[in-house]
Amino acid sequence: MDSLNNRRLVTLDSVIEFGDNHPLTSAIARVTVLYGLIAGSATTMRTLGSTQVEGRSGVRGAVAETVILKEELLSDMRAINKIARALPRVDFPGVREQFRMPQGGSYVNLAATGRAFVLNATPLSQVFIDRGRPATFVEDLTAAVTAFEAARVRRQEGRHGQVASTAALEIAGRKGVAYMRELDAILSPIYEPDPLVFAAWKTAIRIERAPQTAPPPATASPTAPAASTPPPATAAPAQQS
Repeated sequence: MDSLNNRRLVTLDSVIEFGDNHPLTSAIARVTVLYGLIAGSATTMRTLGSTQVEGRSGVRGAVAETVILKEELLSDMRAINKIARALPRVDFPGVREQFRMPQGGSYVNLAATGRAFVLNATPLSQVFIDRGRPATFVEDLTAAVTAFEAARVRRQEGRHGQVASTAALEIAGRKGVAYMRELDAILSPIYEPDPLVFAAWKTAIRIERAPQTAPPPATASPTAPAASTPPPATAAPAQQS
């Protein structure tokens, strides 16, 4: 939750507390409704704030997981690529071209190339097994590609969820402020004859300004050194007659 929505939420809570401590002598239907809407906005903002934090943590976790799985997938693919490049062209025409490493850092391209490696390696599995690859290397590569793609999807979903929560949080905050303004239009004329209650109400409904950063202290410009004053002239001694 950003600074503005934090300050909005503090004000919503302040208004709710004021309403609890200063019930109207004669209830006004719209006032009751507005207090309920303000309380609902505060609850919504808290829920979305928690979702936003969880989404941010999920994205960080998915990013870290994707990096690890990417390296594991690349390691498996490099081993296959190295064997394919060493195969005699006469006996295995076109095989090395089937196992070229992906160019660039695109996650989509890496996953697609990994799938192509699986497809091309399946009919040649024994060739690679005879040259040191594990008997399950095709299944292992398939699992590595699947895990990598799943982590990438989780990362994207987490980012989308975080963006959606941020947008919904802004909407909830604005709605809460609109409810408070309507409530202020009703209650201010009622509280105005009592200066103390009126001042307390205006304090409760005021959204604090964002803290201002103090400007850096001005750097004093270097001053030219003061001109040196020549020493006073010494009077010559009087000549004796």
